[in-house]
Amino acid sequence: MDHYFRAGSALINEAGYSYEKIKAYLLSEIEGGRLVTGSKIPSENELARQFGVVRMTVNRAITELVGEGIIYRIKGSGTYVSDGRFDTTLIEIAPISETVSKRGASHSAKVQTVRPFPASKVLARDFNLEEGAPLFTSEILHFSDSRPIQYEVRYVNPQVAPDYLLQDFERITPTEYLIAVAPIQRVEYVITAIVPTLHIANVLELVPHEPVLMLRRRTFAFGKVASLAELHHPSSRFEFSGVI
Repeated sequence: MDHYFRAGSALINEAGYSYEKIKAYLLSEIEGGRLVTGSKIPSENELARQFGVVRMTVNRAITELVGEGIIYRIKGSGTYVSDGRFDTTLIEIAPISETVSKRGASHSAKVQTVRPFPASKVLARDFNLEEGAPLFTSEILHFSDSRPIQYEVRYVNPQVAPDYLLQDFERITPTEYLIAVAPIQRVEYVITAIVPTLHIANVLELVPHEPVLMLRRRTFAFGKVASLAELHHPSSRFEFSGVI
């Protein structure tokens, strides 16, 4: 365990440069391929136990690596290995599971489909790809307690998230997964009230003639369009709010 003593107003670490050892260890794990891009590194508590130091020492090592762009933090999720090719400005997007939880309810999800999908002319333009280029698509119904609260239609760029189809989206939301593997650099979105398709009206259990609030959100990561999501919400049971 580290030991500290005060010299004037400075806090001196008797263990010397323990944080540099932790920093060197993490760098060797990354450079050796044992921690790859998008991998979650051990928590500060785990590293503190492993090296027999206090958490503050680990935090210094991690903070320096974050500052160097080697790793990045996601609030409430953990610390991950960066791609290293781009200066990334992290933008926080709350997954639907977090939104539901903050309202005191329990989130669950039912996957409707997850599959490869060739880009239509419109989607190719959205993703800056050629028509027919491979994309992934998923449709997922999200619940707040037992009531449907969001129908998610999403298209994903395989160049950004090649393992997207392998994920269990009843355990982790697509938003949580994509944030972990592709830190968001930019977001474009628009919210509109629209008449839903019959299918969406049925699965969201809407009353007759009830519109949905549809959030259409395009996210960018690693210099590419990463995802395009169309998130449909019952207008009688959902609202968007924020503080500027």
